[in-house]
Order: sequence, then structure tokens, then C-alpha cells
Amino acid sequence: MPFPTSLGVAASAEGAEALWRRSIGSIESADATASVTAIAVSTREGEQVRGVLIELRNSTTNQQVFITDTLLASFQYELRVLERTRRLGPRCESGLCVQGIARCRPSQPVPQAYCPGLYRTKDAVDGFILSAPDASFLFPAVKLDAIEALIVESGRAF
Repeated sequence: MPFPTSLGVAASAEGAEALWRRSIGSIESADATASVTAIAVSTREGEQVRGVLIELRNSTTNQQVFITDTLLASFQYELRVLERTRRLGPRCESGLCVQGIARCRPSQPVPQAYCPGLYRTKDAVDGFILSAPDASFLFPAVKLDAIEALIVESGRAF
């Protein structure tokens, strides 16, 4: 989804007000933390936008990923496609193999709000990647169903 999403625009606009927030949960790994919160925002003009805020942290940076509620189903679909690819994909013969989503290829000219991905080492260590516009966050040994469960739960908060 192109960066920024409508939720990101609304949340960062001058005079924006959080109508409500509900912490859904978090995923922690040795390298990063992702905290998921369902939110609703009202702009100064009275527009209301809701969705999910994913706050990503690692030892060097913090990023916020805003996913508008209308984009949650697409995000879940991308996670399921990646999981299928992981299960059916070949072994990793090089040091590191990364799989991602077509809309997030480096050749794409439009910056994306978030990019999920997977990685596998030749030693069969799997992990999850979530990239924001300015950084990528690695979650070694974290399965995609962990982040998908948080996204599903956040969708129920509306």
C-alpha cells in the first residue's frame, strides 16, 4: 500500500485527535519488537479514520506503520501467500534467502507503507521481516501466524 496510508495522513495531521486506542499485543524477538494497537483518529475537519498502528523498534530506530482498516484484509492475504511460499519453497542454499511481496520490489517507484517478508538461512532458520519506509525489522524464529493473529484481533476491535 502506498506510503503514507490515509490513516497515517490523518494521524499526523495538525489538530488530529485519537478517538480511541486499544492495545492488541506485541511480538518480541532478539532483534525487534512490534506493538499492535487498534486506533481511531479524527481530523480537524471531522473525518474519522480507523485501523491499526504497528510500532516497530529495534536497537537503532523506531518506526510507525499505519494500516487503514480497509487494508487489513490485503495485509492478511499477503501474509498467507508468504506462508504458503515458505512451506512450498525450496531450501535456502546460499547464506540468506529473502521472499517478499511484488508491490515491494526495489524496482517499484512508489514508496510502500509496509512490506512483509520472510527470510531463511541455509541452516533452516526462518524469520519474519516487516519493513517500514525507512527501516526493516527482523523477527528471527517468529512465524507469520503470530503477526496475523494480532492483525485479525485488531480487526475485531472495530
